[in-house]
Amino acid sequence: MIIFCLFFFLLCLIFPEIAGNGVLKGTELIPVQVIPALYPFVLLTTVLKYLAKRRPVPKCFLFFLAFLSGYPIGAKMIAEQFADKDFYKSIPLQSLLVICNNPSPAYMISFAGLYCFSNPRTGLFMYLIILSGNLIVGFMGIIKAKNSKQIVIPVLKVQECSENQDEFGKIMQDTFSTLLLISSCILITSVFASFIQKLPMPNVLQAVVAGSLEMTTGMEMIKPLRISTRTKMLLAAPLISFGGASIFIQTAGMLTGTNLSIKKYMKEKAMASVITLSFMYIILFVFNIKGFN
Repeated sequence: MIIFCLFFFLLCLIFPEIAGNGVLKGTELIPVQVIPALYPFVLLTTVLKYLAKRRPVPKCFLFFLAFLSGYPIGAKMIAEQFADKDFYKSIPLQSLLVICNNPSPAYMISFAGLYCFSNPRTGLFMYLIILSGNLIVGFMGIIKAKNSKQIVIPVLKVQECSENQDEFGKIMQDTFSTLLLISSCILITSVFASFIQKLPMPNVLQAVVAGSLEMTTGMEMIKPLRISTRTKMLLAAPLISFGGASIFIQTAGMLTGTNLSIKKYMKEKAMASVITLSFMYIILFVFNIKGFN
C-alpha cells in the first residue's frame, strides 16, 4: 500500500496536468451520476441500520432493497443487516454478496442504456445478462456450501446505537461517510484512467483497461468508439459485471469489520464476468438476435 501511494504521488507530481484532468472528470461524474443515484439508497440503508436495533426488519424487504440498490450498497446491506443465524444457514452471505452487489437497474437503464446506447431497452437487456451470470455464480456457491459440512458463521458489523446519541446526526454522518468513501475511490481511479488514455495503445484497449479500474469511466470511453453497437455491448457488459478496482475498493470498505472475503468476492465476480461475456457473445453473434446494430 505504501509503494502504491508513493507511485500515485509521483505520477501526480510529474504529470500534474494529466492528474488534474482525471480529477476534473471524476468531480464531474460524482455530482451528476453517483450522488443522485446512490444518495437515497445510502440514506435508507443507514436509517434501517438504526431501526433494526429497535425492531427487526423483514429479510425479504432487505434482500429486495440490497438487490435494487446496486454497487456498493448491496455489500453494505449484507454487512450490516443479514445477521439472522437461520438465514445464513439457508443462504451463505458470501454467495448473497455476489447475487446482490451488482449494478442497479436504474444505472443500467438510465446511464448504460439511455446515455451510452441511446436506448433504455439496451441497458435493460445488458442488465438481465449481467444478472444471469452473477446469479449462476451465486447459486453455485450456495450449492457448494450445502454440500459442505462446515458452516461459516458470519461476523458482521456491530450496529452502534446509543440512546444518548443524536440519531439524526449519526445517520447523516454515516450517510456522508459512505458517499465520501465512494467518491474518493472514483476520483483515484479516474486519475489512473486519465493516465491510461495517454498510453500508446488502441482506443478499444484503453477503454477496457480504464473500465477495469472504474466501470463508468470505461463506459464513457466505449461510447464514442467507431465500432458496432453489438461490439460495444460485448465490451461493456463484462466490465460492468466485474465492477472494476473502484467497486472492489468500495466493497472492501463496506465489508470492513466482517469475515466476508473480498478476495473470494473478486474471484467470483471474475467468473461471473466470463459467463456474462459468453452469454453476450452467444446471444448477439451466434443467435444473431435482432435489434442491435
